[in-house]
Amino acid sequence: MGLEEKQGGNLTTECDIRVIQFAMKYSGILKIRNLYIKFKNVSSNKYYTIISTVAALVACGIFLKNKIH
Repeated sequence: MGLEEKQGGNLTTECDIRVIQFAMKYSGILKIRNLYIKFKNVSSNKYYTIISTVAALVACGIFLKNKIH
């Protein structure tokens, strides 16, 4: 049983979540006001994965608002 390699939308969301955790930990912020995401040349599968992750973070109260371009 090896570790599963992440690809596509899973890799993107994993990186995004780690960056958010790092920023919140070292800046002492409990909530982030706005999240801005810009998509360029993204497959629909990756797009839905990222949108779902961002929606979950907003629902959990990590972000107050997100803007997707």
